[in-house]
Amino acid sequence: MVRTVELAGFNNLRVLPQQALTIFSNMNDKEQIIQANEKLKGKLLTRIAVDVSEADKTMRDLKLMGPT
Repeated sequence: MVRTVELAGFNNLRVLPQQALTIFSNMNDKEQIIQANEKLKGKLLTRIAVDVSEADKTMRDLKLMGPT
């Protein structure tokens, strides 16, 4: 089981601006479950590496999209 929960952002000033969700699960090996599901349904997670020379531009773009 994997669930997302929207928790109140008490004492965490980043929750609201970042539109954060908390994810919890009862699985020990989440990576194995994700890999098994990707074989059936396609890619679920994507990792993107941003070169440090693009950091300022990337942060400006993200700020326009909501997360800061």
